[in-house]
Amino acid sequence: MDQSRQPVLKLVSKERDGAKVRKHDDLAQTPCRHVLATRELPRTPRTQLEQQHAAQRPGALRQELEATIARPGLGKTRSW
Repeated sequence: MDQSRQPVLKLVSKERDGAKVRKHDDLAQTPCRHVLATRELPRTPRTQLEQQHAAQRPGALRQELEATIARPGLGKTRSW
């Protein structure tokens, strides 16, 4: 899986109280969802990005990868 599918937190604001700094994060979203959430993205690129995101099926890809890794003979083996 590439990093574009990993949810990340975005820093929304920071508050300073003397030496202590409190950070406030947005909800964890994938980078694609962060881009789609912006209002500045024109409609045509937004539609293309949504279609591309839906076609990639990240959940099915993860299941396929896990099934492949779980097959006998593909585990970590050492001959020594």
